[in-house]
This record gives sequence, C-alpha cells and structure tokens, in this order.
Amino acid sequence: MNIIRQLRVQKGIQQKELAIEIGVSNATVSDWEHGRKKPSGERLKKLADFFGVEEYVILGQGTYIPDDPRLFVPIKPEISGKTETEQIVDRLLKQLQGQPRTQEAEIISVALDKMPKSERVKALNMLKAVYSEYFETEGEQMA
Repeated sequence: MNIIRQLRVQKGIQQKELAIEIGVSNATVSDWEHGRKKPSGERLKKLADFFGVEEYVILGQGTYIPDDPRLFVPIKPEISGKTETEQIVDRLLKQLQGQPRTQEAEIISVALDKMPKSERVKALNMLKAVYSEYFETEGEQMA
C-alpha cells in the first residue's frame, strides 16, 4: 500500500479531506496514492507536517512503523547525508523537548558507528527503549 494512502487511512480521512488540507485537487491526491506523481516542495512539507512524519517517509525512502513514528529507521541514509546511527540519535534527541544536539550525542554516534552492525542494532534498540520509557514516565508525571 502506498505510504500516503496508508497514512490517510490510518488517520481516518477521505482523499477529498486530505486534498483540502494540503491545498490540492482530489486528482492530485489520487495521483500521489497511485504512484503517478510524487509531492514536492511545499506540498511535501505540508503532507509530512500533517501526518507527523519526516518528508522522506512520504517519498517512500524509509520504513514507517505505524505504532510509533519515533522509531522510524531510515533505509537510505545518503538522502540526509548522515549515517543511520546519526539519524536515529538526532531523532531521539529531538524528542527530548527540542534540545539541541550535544557533545555527548556526538560521542555516542561516533562510538556506535564503530561497533559491528549486529551490536550497533542492539545498542540502538536499547536507546530507543530508554527514550520510550522516559517519555512514558514524563507523560505520567505531567498527567
């Protein structure tokens, strides 16, 4: 299933509702969903913002995990100019209330990139679990 259609269906809206939200015709949304055209420029940004995902998810350049968009793992790091590890660490740090990348994060990224792939995957999964736990705990305290 096309990612735009998948996100639209998951959000529970019709093509015409998405078209109105983005400022395009129903035919344009249909073209995107059937792979006849790809969104670009401001329309791509509007789609990404509307669905709460990165722009390259809309373009089909990564894996989208519907249960938790924070766990998105890019499959084509060359698009961003960063390694997979850097992208994951950056994404996790952005979740910490928009704090900028720190020297510690740089050290973590470099160290993880030096690990064998199997060990790096385990370490990144552990980091994801730590951050997920952090956000669940923070949400409980704020409630």
